[in-house]
Amino acid sequence: MNDNTLSKIKPIAQIASEVKVSKENGVSIVHCHGEFDLLHIGHTRYFKAAKKFGDVLIVTLTPDRFIMKGPGRPVFNEDLRAEAIANLEFVDFVGINEWETAEETLKMIQPDVYVKGSEYLNKVDVTGRLEREKQLIESLGGKMEFTHEIVFSSSQLLNKHFDVFSKESQSYLHRLSQQYDAMEIVEALDQLKSLKLLVIGEARIDQHTLCSTSRQEGIMPLSQKSFYQPKGALSVANHLVDFCDNVDCVLVASEDLIGQELLQEIIAEEVNLHLFSQQGYLLPTVTQYWDEDSYHGLWKVRHTHSKTIDLKKTILEVSNWLQVQEKYDAIMIVDLGLGLMNDALIEELNRRSSFIGVAIGTGDLHPGFNPVVNYSGFNYLCLSEESLSGLTQNPHFSLSDWGNQLSHETNSENIILTQSYGGNKYWDGKQFIQLPNFVDLSVYPIPPQDLASAVFAVTAPLAMLHINRDWQLLIGNAVVEITRQSTDSLFQLSRMTLDKFIIALLNR
Repeated sequence: MNDNTLSKIKPIAQIASEVKVSKENGVSIVHCHGEFDLLHIGHTRYFKAAKKFGDVLIVTLTPDRFIMKGPGRPVFNEDLRAEAIANLEFVDFVGINEWETAEETLKMIQPDVYVKGSEYLNKVDVTGRLEREKQLIESLGGKMEFTHEIVFSSSQLLNKHFDVFSKESQSYLHRLSQQYDAMEIVEALDQLKSLKLLVIGEARIDQHTLCSTSRQEGIMPLSQKSFYQPKGALSVANHLVDFCDNVDCVLVASEDLIGQELLQEIIAEEVNLHLFSQQGYLLPTVTQYWDEDSYHGLWKVRHTHSKTIDLKKTILEVSNWLQVQEKYDAIMIVDLGLGLMNDALIEELNRRSSFIGVAIGTGDLHPGFNPVVNYSGFNYLCLSEESLSGLTQNPHFSLSDWGNQLSHETNSENIILTQSYGGNKYWDGKQFIQLPNFVDLSVYPIPPQDLASAVFAVTAPLAMLHINRDWQLLIGNAVVEITRQSTDSLFQLSRMTLDKFIIALLNR
């Protein structure tokens, strides 16, 4: 990269500071924002046309972590995308955005003109983002303009010439795109907004450490970055709040933990968290080490504590709390096999809602123990296939027979099996069917994120609302892929990201 190109790429704050001085001297500022992956002739014509609206052209990019277009995207990382644009002589500044949308950047830069391509003129604004940006730029004294240049879609070009989806996925998505409109599916998610939900059960806190491994024998991996990620009930509640306005979460924790900053850092502030404290009881934790380049797991350390939950005391306290609460549209139980959920508490929960969703964890802390045997009634079950390992080792065990018995006993066929590497199976009334995966799972590592919690969080309320089953399954698969792509920071599902991904999948 030559010095001239390098000098164009700057942090957003620095760009904002420099153009402020230019504006004071009468220079007009033009701003374009997008993903620009891959960069093509449509983009370059768009930039050239935008430059005609003013004197200085700023182009800002969506960062890698917010691009959800499927496996293999972005093709070029944010630094390479910035370099490609900076090489265009008519672009004056290039910045990598720090947020999911351009709104914060617009507030900082305050351009005279914010320019969008002609494809946005007749585009249905499902996220409401375009209208918010228009109102924002006008409130800042600027205006929004549109170019009228030739339009290409990077996604369609890539899908046509370099499709990374398997034949099974292509066939699956083609069938859905022929039957349904993507807008119908994303609009169905609006129905979650007004639900009153309770997430109750067990949780743990995982610490993920990314390491740079040395090729020299005997040298320990060097820690590069660590972040915390809740698992279980905490994770489910976090994922729900961008879809539902009223999410309660009941959790048992130590009195000491209540005041710790860690819990406040990892739980979304929109969650109505109700902690039932027990002196000395600590949430179980797991520390996992990952190779920062491949994201393959290196090793895992489980931290267990001698102090267990006083079940009698806890169940009484939680039951008393439940009795003064209004009924919930749905109650979502998360059972990691730690012993909190027993018959008495489950019976009380059944009185508080007509819909019970249950998520059974992987048994990381109690291998071989499968708490699904504790549940004789539920409306929806999301079960880790790994938690069935004790059963599947029996040569006489039949997964189909087990599914038949389970659906008969519970009078429910809403059963999803999640797989640690990113797959989903669903019960079709006779057998478990593997959903087509969007990536070749044989070459992808097991992700550090809690895939099962993310799938359960969104699909269980959809099942309660009797949303089209095809839509539920597509959304569950989309959630898996979105979650897989978040590998290096605390992750929480975003409604906007899910909407954009579903639309991208069905408009390929």
